Amino acid sequence: MKKLAYCLLLVMLIVFAAQADAAVKSTKTAKAKQVQKSVKVKSSGKNIILTKENYEKIFDKIYDYKDVTSEEADGFVSYVLAGVIAESVNNVPLPFIGMTVGQAINEGKILKKKDEEEAKPLVLGCPTKDLVLTEENKSKMFASISHYMDITTEEARLFRDGMMGSAFATYVTNKQQSTIGKTVGQVIEEERIYEKKHKTKGKK
Repeated sequence: MKKLAYCLLLVMLIVFAAQADAAVKSTKTAKAKQVQKSVKVKSSGKNIILTKENYEKIFDKIYDYKDVTSEEADGFVSYVLAGVIAESVNNVPLPFIGMTVGQAINEGKILKKKDEEEAKPLVLGCPTKDLVLTEENKSKMFASISHYMDITTEEARLFRDGMMGSAFATYVTNKQQSTIGKTVGQVIEEERIYEKKHKTKGKK
């Protein structure tokens, strides 16, 4: 009788061990499939078609895709930003909707090359900061501001942030917050004052 009980206990232990091993293998397999799925999504970044519903999410994750280099991600970001600003300020459709990420990257490369070819140290013999923004030149200045030799990296950032802030304010309030008629220098200084003011408030 004791021998039978011992055998039954041994069988139960073997069955339990087999079930536990199967559960572990099942968990590992599920995790492996999740990893493979994740890698697959990342590796197909350039093939994703941009829509109004997903472009913001893709914009946030563009540097995470394994098949997109940092330089390509920079081009994508520049192209999408230029499109968003053009839509907000000029009320035109987003140019990248319907494109794949790869196509948008190529458009960004073309835009960058064009801006680099057109960018000059001075515009019409006057310092870049004295250039008055118009409907015709604002998009070009936004895209190429960092290429002008008399504009520092910090000033280029301030100018872009100021332009985007104006476009965003127009979009949110539905009231035109235009930079048209201002000089590049005015936009830079207004953004510098705005940032300094909000940093001071944050410290209090």
